Amino acid sequence: MTDALSNTDLTPWKPTPKTIPEAWERCINDLVQQSQGMLRSSLAYVLNVRYDSQKVGDLLHSWGLPWHVVVAGYIREYDKASIPWRRLPEGELVLQHINESIRYANDIEEENLSPLITPPYSDLGALLIALAAYYQALKVWQQQSEGKVPQGKDLFHIENVRRTLLHVTKYLGMWHFKRAIEDITEELCYPTRFNEDHQKLEATLKNYTSQLEKIRQRFQTYYQEMIGRPITVSYVPCGTAGMKRRVQETHTTMTTEKTRFTGFDLVIFNVIVPTIEDCYAAFGVLSQLGTIQDRMSDYIAHPKSNGYSHISFRLILQPNNPALHTPPGLIETSYICTLQIATQPLHAIMYYGCLYPNCYELYTTTLLSKEHLSLPHQESFWHSSEGKVYYAIQKAIFDVHYKKATESATEQPNMHGPMIVYDINRNPVALPFHATALDFSYAIDTSLGARAVEAIINNRKAPLFRELDAGDIVEIHTAEETQVKEVWLIDSYVTTPKAKNLLKAQLRSQTYAHRSYQLIRDILERYHYLLTTEQLDEELRLLVARHQLGKPSSYLDKLNNQGEAPWTPEWAAQQIMRRNAEHIDAQDVKESHWIPEPLNSTAEHSSPPQLCGVCQPAYPRTPNIVGCTHQKRKAIVVHSVDCPRLTHRRANQSSELLPMTWQSPPASFKVAFTITALDRRGLVHDITKRLLYHQPILLSFHAYASTRLKNATIYLTIETYNDSEVLNIWNELSNVKNILDVEIDSSATLPHIYERLHHLYHQRHIDNIPVSLSQEPPFLVQGKRPVILNSPYDISRPATKRRFFGRGAEMQKLYRSLCEGTQGKALVLYGPRRSGKSSLCKNFLERYIMPPHWHTFVSLQGCTQLNEEGIFQHIAEAVCQSFHEQLHQAAPFWSNYHDSNVQARFKLLIQECLSQIPESRLILVLDEFGGALSSYEQRFLEPRFFTYWRELIDEIPQLSLLFVLPTRSHGLLTSYLFADAFNFAESLPLMYLDRNSAEQLLADPLREQHIEMHQKAVAYSIKLTGGNPYYLVLIGQQLISRLNENTEQQLISEEDIKTAVESIIDAGAMHNFLFYHDELQNDEELHIVEAIVDITGRTGQPSISLKKIAEWLDRPSNEIRPQLERLRNGLILNEYRQERAPSTLYYALKIELVQRWMAHNRWFFTVQERRA
Repeated sequence: MTDALSNTDLTPWKPTPKTIPEAWERCINDLVQQSQGMLRSSLAYVLNVRYDSQKVGDLLHSWGLPWHVVVAGYIREYDKASIPWRRLPEGELVLQHINESIRYANDIEEENLSPLITPPYSDLGALLIALAAYYQALKVWQQQSEGKVPQGKDLFHIENVRRTLLHVTKYLGMWHFKRAIEDITEELCYPTRFNEDHQKLEATLKNYTSQLEKIRQRFQTYYQEMIGRPITVSYVPCGTAGMKRRVQETHTTMTTEKTRFTGFDLVIFNVIVPTIEDCYAAFGVLSQLGTIQDRMSDYIAHPKSNGYSHISFRLILQPNNPALHTPPGLIETSYICTLQIATQPLHAIMYYGCLYPNCYELYTTTLLSKEHLSLPHQESFWHSSEGKVYYAIQKAIFDVHYKKATESATEQPNMHGPMIVYDINRNPVALPFHATALDFSYAIDTSLGARAVEAIINNRKAPLFRELDAGDIVEIHTAEETQVKEVWLIDSYVTTPKAKNLLKAQLRSQTYAHRSYQLIRDILERYHYLLTTEQLDEELRLLVARHQLGKPSSYLDKLNNQGEAPWTPEWAAQQIMRRNAEHIDAQDVKESHWIPEPLNSTAEHSSPPQLCGVCQPAYPRTPNIVGCTHQKRKAIVVHSVDCPRLTHRRANQSSELLPMTWQSPPASFKVAFTITALDRRGLVHDITKRLLYHQPILLSFHAYASTRLKNATIYLTIETYNDSEVLNIWNELSNVKNILDVEIDSSATLPHIYERLHHLYHQRHIDNIPVSLSQEPPFLVQGKRPVILNSPYDISRPATKRRFFGRGAEMQKLYRSLCEGTQGKALVLYGPRRSGKSSLCKNFLERYIMPPHWHTFVSLQGCTQLNEEGIFQHIAEAVCQSFHEQLHQAAPFWSNYHDSNVQARFKLLIQECLSQIPESRLILVLDEFGGALSSYEQRFLEPRFFTYWRELIDEIPQLSLLFVLPTRSHGLLTSYLFADAFNFAESLPLMYLDRNSAEQLLADPLREQHIEMHQKAVAYSIKLTGGNPYYLVLIGQQLISRLNENTEQQLISEEDIKTAVESIIDAGAMHNFLFYHDELQNDEELHIVEAIVDITGRTGQPSISLKKIAEWLDRPSNEIRPQLERLRNGLILNEYRQERAPSTLYYALKIELVQRWMAHNRWFFTVQERRA
């Protein structure tokens, strides 16, 4: 037996390259020569760098893969049409490898780990091509970086690709390739640190070369002296990136480094013997040369799922060991060696994994049942060289395949995630990508997670926040007591939803133990602030962070009822309630709470507007509403415009219709009342009946009656937004029969609200001023304003992201039309000049368009006298610039194209850009497209320019077009001249801002500098501007100018708005209104607008009937009706119908500010001035 084994080859196995057929070699050389100087396909780029087919193919060849896999790697970048695969041996199989490698590359790019580590693989060769391609791309990126560290998205992208590649290579057992990936990414991302570590590694190994070689020889000779069996011992240095793991002791904490660093710490001694029996014999013999440190890991008896199988241990060599005295002076000090004992196949699988021929077949074979699993018999196992390694790989593949089949049959997809790790007993545990060691603990058992102290991952200590890789073996050390800490949640020790929920529950159970926590909850409930446990936890976290009070648990420990702020529960509860009261965002106001307000009526009414019981108007379901005023009661009933009650109302009914609009109320607050009364039948009914005439939300109502004393006490709590409404309710409740006293409950109302309402109530009684809804509620301005305010209002350029409000519906429409779907689409966005079209487009592009999609925003405003060549060159240069800036690719040059047809040149340029990035899409925005129409009107452009865009989008499915133009130009675009040219594009009219967005645009920038606006001031501004963002910003600029003159003012009233408007209407501001000349398409429209302005000025009526306009112009109504309709569609006029005469139409200018300016500057209507 010994003689037979003496001839066994024990040299470390390495892959042997396969021979490539001559026909394919000639084909590869021909493709290389033919492709020189030609445009590259999209497959020629991986990780945004050029695909190096030669190096990828050479790497695959060196791995000893089947020749058809290697050939696929060599020709992957070339166009399939140029490959004569039908005439070449196994050409179809080569093409299959290419196609599958593209799919795997997409999975790597998108971090879709599941298909990458879920065997059996339909095409393992294709997966290896993708891995090789990304590795070579990282090498090219590192060479081109010249020591510069990638930044931002590039660094994030590289880290994600690195993590995915390491997951896959570990799962496939490719340990040698894993180390290469670690080194290249470390050098790319951290070049300085890598160079320092690399120099340290080489210098240390050089200093210890002789000692390492002597110990290697002693291991080999000692084993042969003891039992006379063959053995090979070699040592392999670690990678540069892995040196830090070597510096760390195997079983010490992550922060403890070795006090003495030697060359023995940087190498592993690989011991190769013929059989499994020899592995255990070698362990017994070689362990006599020193002392085993801590433990021996036996992966032969229990191999990993990727075939990792050996005996490993750390051996402490001491100079006083007699076995080390031959030769004399072998070592003079103690060293710690790491040994791995395996047979030649086990060693090969450990380093090369799936590249070992037998393993390659296993990873591509599907087992139909457990009977096909080949577990070796005990005797054959002992004398074999493979052990259980093939069984371990087959079982792991079968388990995954069986689990997938079970889930598919029961239609229960795996919700745990794509990654499999193992506990100390090799039981698989499914976890999501990016799971940590603490996530693993909670996945095993809740108590295990709560008591976790540290983790042992692959025999090395690691912190609990260490991110796990597929195939890791994890062991958790625990303590007897609970170790749960807030830092586990704050610093992302856990990432899975299950672990987060369990951790939050454990933290809450600790928090509940605080008496202070319950005291705060009791105070909040007393004020009717009913917060869930999660909401209260979040409020406490925000409270301690805002006031820098430490952690929530330590803050609760210090709370005391007898203490001083901020260390009392009362103070904490007040701060939580104040934050809720002062920081309610306008978007969070419930739509059902929006209130109706009259637009043109200044008459006072005895009660707030009431909603019709028939149509029941509510925002946003019924956006168009009117108010019906009853002369006797002076009460307003709000109806939808098509309410049946309005339709059937008698003509002689004494009522008047008022135009109304919905308004978003300011932040709400809660008020509690205590009512003392003599008990009687119907008392509660009378009280609630009074509340019906108001619009507060009734939160609670508690009544207690004493039959002996015949009295009653009632506690009610309301939520409202208006001080005046509270005072009205207070008065009306006091007038209810048998009520003795009504007071605001100070114990259940916030102190600052209680004091404000009490002051207003008594002040109005002293001054004998009737309570009315028309009076402005007082404002409490928080904080001190700067002496000189910065002006956030800018009319010179599109709004930035921070100053862009509303337009949610338009954004969604643009996204659905331009970005979704398999093919690009075209859209025409039109609206009045200075209505925010450019702002909408730029903010849409910045928020929604992300790589691999990219965008180009180009304005044609200055192209009114350019021909087709000039306009296409202008657009092409913008396209190339954005392509380079957004996708970091080399963009083509317009000058490189020499086709006499300029349209063909432009199409080629777009196609070359898109071909470089597969699955990308270009969103091309042509702003001010009216400039091209003006060029056509001046005969610089021909009609073919406009018909070209339909052809372009038909031929390039990766292109989406957005044409942006003013309303007047849109009229020309939809005329008979171009109707057929642009009927492929959907139209999107742009309206002015809604009430909520307009308020944000005007008031929020001021509020940031501690300036508040009365609601009437806001409403008046919106009424004047009609929601036009340009004029809202114009008013904002005037307000900033006035506030910088009056440095003490922090509150803006309606009078301030009127003063600002007077400044704007001054003749010096004509440039803010002259563009209306271009909005009017002809002199007839100008005369109509002039007539409306004149009649309004003379009669004072807010709107003018069609009949009066026709009489003023001395023209039939049917003649001017089309122009009025066009002006209405162009957002220049508003159209109304009054209830008394539904067939009569009324008109008014959409923007009252424009009407006032025109009335003040009559020269605007002179035809000569307009034509000039």
